[in-house]
Amino acid sequence: MATTSLRPGDWIIYCKTKFSPHPGARARNVKPTEHGDEYCYTVDKFWVVAGVEPDGMVLLKTRRGNTHRVTGDDPHLRKPALWERLLYRGKFLAAEATWKNAPATTVSTP
Repeated sequence: MATTSLRPGDWIIYCKTKFSPHPGARARNVKPTEHGDEYCYTVDKFWVVAGVEPDGMVLLKTRRGNTHRVTGDDPHLRKPALWERLLYRGKFLAAEATWKNAPATTVSTP
């Protein structure tokens, strides 16, 4: 995704890879790890663009107020489809409210 198409306030879905012995209900692409102790899976995260830096990095705000910094061309980053905007509206609005009301607390790279 080109960073030129992203602006602060845009809704974003980030497909995050996770590892756990107990995948949650929203887990997709669940596969056991090599030794079978845990599972590798992906989870969609519903975040809001907090800012776009001149070097192409994008600051994303979560529903809990954390901030993630990712490259604008990250393949896990995408804009939601119309049906996703309607279905997950509450999650996006919660992240948007956090973004508007509080400063960045933590910056991490997924």
